[in-house]
Amino acid sequence: MSPFACHTTEVTQEFFQKIMARLESAKRYPDKSVFKGEKKPVQNITWENAQYACKVLGGDLPTEAQWEFAGRAGSNDGVLWTADDVMSVSKYAIYAENSLKIGKGDEAYGPHDVASKVPNAWGLYDMSGNVAEWTRDNYFAITFSIEDSNPTGSYWGTSKVLKGGSWKDKVKKLNMTVRDDEDPRYWSDFIGFRCVFPLERILQEKR
Repeated sequence: MSPFACHTTEVTQEFFQKIMARLESAKRYPDKSVFKGEKKPVQNITWENAQYACKVLGGDLPTEAQWEFAGRAGSNDGVLWTADDVMSVSKYAIYAENSLKIGKGDEAYGPHDVASKVPNAWGLYDMSGNVAEWTRDNYFAITFSIEDSNPTGSYWGTSKVLKGGSWKDKVKKLNMTVRDDEDPRYWSDFIGFRCVFPLERILQEKR
């Protein structure tokens, strides 16, 4: 896989406003997040709009392979916690047990501020839980071929791959090897995104 950089957190509502501020007013679109907060992740965003925001920054949505590679952080495991220790999940993830099931009357209901849990070995936060994240790839149930490098998913399929699980999901959906899918026109309060960037883009910023 070619070198790439990845946002350490899901795109926050505060940062999203800064992205849109780079554009002429006619090219901006509003943040439709239901759960408001500067440090909370953007929600209610379609695949197309999420990709558009990444491209404004000179990046893109991650491929499923990039996303999972970053999430696993050099490990073969799909989770950061001990598989048989369910009690430790809350140390690493916002999910149904510490959000959805608490109920709407509690401030912990819904997505939380990013980076409020322990990161993975590469310093990336909320790769499991909080909001599920759009990836660049098409979803298709059957894989006919696998590229030797920089895999980009299926040529077929109209839905897009989601990764990571969300604040509404049970533990099994938080495993980073699990994939879900949605119509790219769909948005929901459990879907957000983060961006990736080619190495050249990062070096350009440092000059």
